[in-house]
Amino acid sequence: MEITHKINNEFILICKEILRENLDLKEWNLIESCDQFQTENYCGGFEGIEDEFTFSFFNKNREEFWFQITLSDIEKVEKGIIKEIAIRKAE
Repeated sequence: MEITHKINNEFILICKEILRENLDLKEWNLIESCDQFQTENYCGGFEGIEDEFTFSFFNKNREEFWFQITLSDIEKVEKGIIKEIAIRKAE
């Protein structure tokens, strides 16, 4: 079951870090890593099989949720165009 997660400053900072790398999908594929970006509540990285970034999000109860996001949507998050994202509870 999907729920909506409001984008917060913590994730916006991750998006800015990703965009500072200035890499395209082919370049991200060369350095894919499932845990390249880690903060207090997020852990994730680029997954070449999906051609997307995959993240775990841990809420205040430390329940794990996950979501995938494209490079183009990361740009939209950083610009404030996308303010929410669908997430799923990890099983």
